[in-house]
Amino acid sequence: KEQWIVGEFNCSCVGISKCLAACCKDDTPNACYADIAPEDLKEAEGYGILMGQKGLSILDNSRIPVDVSSITLVGKDCLGLLPQPKKPMYKTALAQIYVRSQPFGGGDKSSNGHRYDSIPFANGMINAGMSCQLIHYVHQEHDKFFDVCKKFDAIIVRCNPGQIKADGGDQGKFDDGMRAMRKLGVQVWPSPDVMEFMGAKDALCKVATLNIGLPDTLAYYTEADFAAGFKKTMAFQPRVIKQNRGSSGEGIWIIKLKAGNYCQSYGERSCTDDEVLEMMEANDNHGETHTVAEFVEFCVNGRTGKSGNWTSKGVGKYLEGGKAAGGQLVDQRFCPRIVEGELRYNMVVDALVGIIHKKPKEGGISAVSGTGSIYTFYGPEEPKFKSLTENFLKRDLEYIMPSLGLAEEPVPLWWTTDFILASPEGTPADQEKWIVGEFNCSCVGISTCLAAFCRDDAPNACYSDISVENLREAQRYGDLMGKKARAILNMATGRGLGARCPGVNRIAFLMEGETTMSAHGRCIGWTDCDLTDTGKMQAFEAGKMLRDECFCFDIVFTSVLRRCIRTAWCAMQECDSFAMPVINSWRLNDQHMGKLEGATWAEAMAGFESARAKCKESSFYNVAPPAVDQSDPRHPLNNRLYKHVPKMALPASESLCATVNRVLPFFHDTISPCVMAGKSVMVCAPGAALAAMCMQLEGLSESDVTSMQMMSPGALLVYEVDPSLNVLNKYVLRK
Repeated sequence: KEQWIVGEFNCSCVGISKCLAACCKDDTPNACYADIAPEDLKEAEGYGILMGQKGLSILDNSRIPVDVSSITLVGKDCLGLLPQPKKPMYKTALAQIYVRSQPFGGGDKSSNGHRYDSIPFANGMINAGMSCQLIHYVHQEHDKFFDVCKKFDAIIVRCNPGQIKADGGDQGKFDDGMRAMRKLGVQVWPSPDVMEFMGAKDALCKVATLNIGLPDTLAYYTEADFAAGFKKTMAFQPRVIKQNRGSSGEGIWIIKLKAGNYCQSYGERSCTDDEVLEMMEANDNHGETHTVAEFVEFCVNGRTGKSGNWTSKGVGKYLEGGKAAGGQLVDQRFCPRIVEGELRYNMVVDALVGIIHKKPKEGGISAVSGTGSIYTFYGPEEPKFKSLTENFLKRDLEYIMPSLGLAEEPVPLWWTTDFILASPEGTPADQEKWIVGEFNCSCVGISTCLAAFCRDDAPNACYSDISVENLREAQRYGDLMGKKARAILNMATGRGLGARCPGVNRIAFLMEGETTMSAHGRCIGWTDCDLTDTGKMQAFEAGKMLRDECFCFDIVFTSVLRRCIRTAWCAMQECDSFAMPVINSWRLNDQHMGKLEGATWAEAMAGFESARAKCKESSFYNVAPPAVDQSDPRHPLNNRLYKHVPKMALPASESLCATVNRVLPFFHDTISPCVMAGKSVMVCAPGAALAAMCMQLEGLSESDVTSMQMMSPGALLVYEVDPSLNVLNKYVLRK
């Protein structure tokens, strides 16, 4: 029945008394860990283990999906959504808007209240090891909504332009909330600034000097600049005038002088107010005829007594509110070959996933959906557009965001770029110039999911209405978005698979890329052939995967074969790692195939079968192919690469067993000490050499090693080991 009361709490560096023997004092100036008695050490270790377990439990609990119960649950269900991972690498949310005053909650909704293409996005994040929760913005809960958003690592914004306002909310207030999230370190895809600057028509002026830009592209923000500039450009050549705020081609005018009296050089004259313009609007390809003065009046002030009679569905007033409010007009040279169609490049971050050729209906100019246009779909490798693809992806892509004033922002997760052919007829395909007509990143839809959005004739449309084939394609996009999103978050936080972790050392095995011999199905062995272009791309892809998971190596080992060295170089170049030493050793060479080097795989298998029969072996592990003579060019004695290697060590052919025995001394003496010392190590070698080291790490059998040497070109196998080389984890990095 005694009552004990608190006298003090103490958490400021409380000591473990069992370890006091390791504390230096005047009479024990050299005290250390080894001075702790075994019994005391065991007790102290027990405390440490319990602390670790409790700490891990706290961290695990902190990474469960976010509690969103404080905001309204709008979605009726989450049909098709995968289970959230128990230990997500990152927590993400997909933010939507349900317009309560509109049928179905807006023209982009499934019957359960979610956007028709939300599930592939969310499942892509989940498949990449992240959680993704579907949430809705309700403007009456603005503060609560953004309090919840603070708890996520990233937010994918899927709110169609205009829908927040249509629901009674304030788009500017919502955008400011998302900007505040960015300042807190939460990724927002796309951020309000990205949507604004990429979507603004004056983006075409900012990329005018790139390969995909058109130099004579102008932007107007005031009435005076527009009137003066337009009259000058219009007098020189047919023009396209684009308003900033419209969609689906509304407010985009293709304009010609009815009299055709263009001047010979720019600036030679300006149009007068009474000159007549023949115009076509891109939203529906309808034509109108107006004077220059009427067109300027309509663009500035809308329908007035000075603007004449207009049949356009739009209201004009394109400069209203000034630049700050998005009031602007872009003036571009008209490219007559637009009648042949435009190209839409569908992008997932920096990866092209598909090309759509949109050809206008006969007699029309615009290929906007609903105008009778013909759509043709191509894969990302389509050869007829190779020149544009290279200009866009390889030369210009890295400069687009800086050009738009968005250097600190990643390119959007899912976006499109429309291109117009600017070259004159007769230009060879490899010299054609395609120019940007528009960037679009504000809630681009996944067209293969359209069966899931509600219409008058399909009021109950849902995820399960999407065909299996279309769903597979949509999920392919979603999975790629997930991988790209995780890579962006890894780079921002340094928390990828390759991030340094106390007590965990890593060794990455990179398989050589495709070679000029393996591409034709021939045995390579010690033949010093080079990579094909495909092999180089495999190495670059491996480097991207390493970069995306924050791997940074302290040392790299390769064989002396150029295919391995080049694979390592390409991977490290893409991984942006250059400073580490690269050690080449002949001991990491492939299995020497003797007389079978250069033979086809079928011939090699027959040769091995014959050799196995002669030596009566049950497996190929101890079977060596027929040896080459010392005079044979394939013998290492005749290759200057091995002039410093003892002659007796150079093989005329090797069994896999002999290869293992050649590789392991180098692994034990040189590679292992680096790993055990805490260095992050990469080894780029042929399959047989990698299999030998895997055999050692995992204690594999002979049959396991025989099959393991068949790793695919450019494959990446990562081992996580403790300081004693005990394997803690093993995984393959996949594209």
